[in-house]
Amino acid sequence: MIRIDVIADDYGLSSAINTTILECIDQGVLTGVSMLANGEALEDAVVRYVPRANLASLAVHLNLTEGKALSPSDMIPLLVDGVGNFRHSVASLWLHYVYASSAVKAQYRAQVGFELRAQLDRIRALLAPHNLSVSAVDGHQHAHMIPFVFDEVLTLPGISRVRISAEPWYFAPSSFGSLIGVHAFARIVLSFLGRRNRALAREAGLTAPDTFLGVMHSGRMTYAAVRAGLTQVASGHHVEIGVHPGIATETELIRWREGRADIAWHYSPWRAREHALVCSNDLRELLAAYRGGASLPRLPIVRMVLRYLVSGTIVAAVDFSLLYLFAEIFGWWYIAAATAALMVAFFVSFTLQKFWTFSDRSTHGVGTQLKLFLIMNVFNLAANAYLLHLLVEEYGMWYMAAEFAILLAIAAWSFLIMRFVIFRS
Repeated sequence: MIRIDVIADDYGLSSAINTTILECIDQGVLTGVSMLANGEALEDAVVRYVPRANLASLAVHLNLTEGKALSPSDMIPLLVDGVGNFRHSVASLWLHYVYASSAVKAQYRAQVGFELRAQLDRIRALLAPHNLSVSAVDGHQHAHMIPFVFDEVLTLPGISRVRISAEPWYFAPSSFGSLIGVHAFARIVLSFLGRRNRALAREAGLTAPDTFLGVMHSGRMTYAAVRAGLTQVASGHHVEIGVHPGIATETELIRWREGRADIAWHYSPWRAREHALVCSNDLRELLAAYRGGASLPRLPIVRMVLRYLVSGTIVAAVDFSLLYLFAEIFGWWYIAAATAALMVAFFVSFTLQKFWTFSDRSTHGVGTQLKLFLIMNVFNLAANAYLLHLLVEEYGMWYMAAEFAILLAIAAWSFLIMRFVIFRS
């Protein structure tokens, strides 16, 4: 049995986004909202949240990257442009801090802390007339996870809970592109930062969910992604699922268009798809099953074999495509091209076999699995060369027929080794 919270980010950004998020609360699936203090419909968000305060929790969606800051520009010049819009992306903010002098770093910390407190104070001021307050925080685009920003988050008054955006590795077949996109890289970085920040939060007396889902599939959450992610959550743990079911209309986000906000992201068709997902009976039933202690059965052996064959085909396509790209397009020496292509194909193969073919969602012992996978592949290369020589030179087989027979034997052997040794968990 696990505790599952489904939290909608960007609440307060626009009136239509508020409406569609509130619909998800009324459907009974959404359990919380994360409110943007610099959203264009913040007051509307507060007024409409109050009657539902007993249905959904509230957090402050701390923002340092999109829209206008709440603080005067002369108080936070390192964070905003000439008209008060946030000037940095998450990566830009972090890099500017890292390469700044000690004096400028101190200014960054002070200005970030000043703006974060202004955002928290604004929402609390709007809640106060309704005898409500807020003590949970998270971050827009996970900017709160940047180490120096997180240190300032810990100093915010009256905070009791913080989101740690560290997501376990899992694979959802419906969204393979997420494994190679920017969100996959973000997941790696956030997982690394998660260990540091979770320890600091614990020392400061703050609580945090044990698991967060919503980094790799951010803005493109599907039923399959939620289902796959939940297989990583241990019994007794608290998991938070971050979703974006708010749908903006074309006449909204006018002020945000003036800055560096990713307006296309907020208008993406995926917002409607996530809204449908969060309001669906399918998701409600899935969450109820996991909250009640359900676990997914192992994949049938036939499906494993089919996925194994499909994975092999994908890996071969990746290998040959990259070989052609490196050698013919980039003009690399063919040996270097083949080596680079083989290295990429190796990691693609490991990822597909572990997370899809054998549905091994465990993140424990991945390093050992990777070593065993490498040893198996090196052995297979040696065995292929030896057996090919034996069958052709000693038994007179046609080399093409011999290679085909060997590949079948190696494929069967590899399947058994991965199924019962490498990915047996």
